[in-house]
Amino acid sequence: NASGIATFTMTPSKNVCHAPSQIISISVNPSPDVKLISGSNSICSGNTTNYNFNTSIINMPITFDWVATSSNANISGYSATGSTSVLPLLISDVLTNSGNNIGTVTYTITPSGGGCTGQPLVVVDTVIPVPSLTVTSTNSTICGGNDPGIVVQSNLTGSTFDWKMSSSGAGLITMSGSNSGTNVTYGSFAAILNNTGNASGIATFTMTPSKNVC
Repeated sequence: NASGIATFTMTPSKNVCHAPSQIISISVNPSPDVKLISGSNSICSGNTTNYNFNTSIINMPITFDWVATSSNANISGYSATGSTSVLPLLISDVLTNSGNNIGTVTYTITPSGGGCTGQPLVVVDTVIPVPSLTVTSTNSTICGGNDPGIVVQSNLTGSTFDWKMSSSGAGLITMSGSNSGTNVTYGSFAAILNNTGNASGIATFTMTPSKNVC
């Protein structure tokens, strides 16, 4: 992983006569390499890549040139090209996936130094879209024992959501069944609300979407 020197000694001879030896030295540089030290190969949209690249070569300046491409036009935030001789190379791109499907960004890093070009390293980063939800209710004010007609919709097929209900105000609001749930499928949300108090109260629903790891 460092430069070395090859020395050749040539001694001519003819019969029993010998001429002075000639010496030639050749500096031999190692083929530069690039290694991924740290960084996740899968992130949620809006997060940072945090890639750390370095080399095992010592005592020889190394340059990293990189090119980045995305799998579709919905992926943004990556540096398309770059070059540096300041190592380690840190790529901290904030990648955004504005679409509804998983996309990728491919980084190709090529090391060079000492007049030599090393084998490129290819790293593929998966960018997972973050689900969002829309919550509507057909009735903002109801009588106890009724359903407010809540409908939950998401931008991503197959998403689920966690929810919880909290009561506030003078009334004591409860639900028929549990006041929370996890991994609920989007669509109509059955919620029979009861008021066991003697005044109006407010039921507040908090919905948190999830899809894959995002």
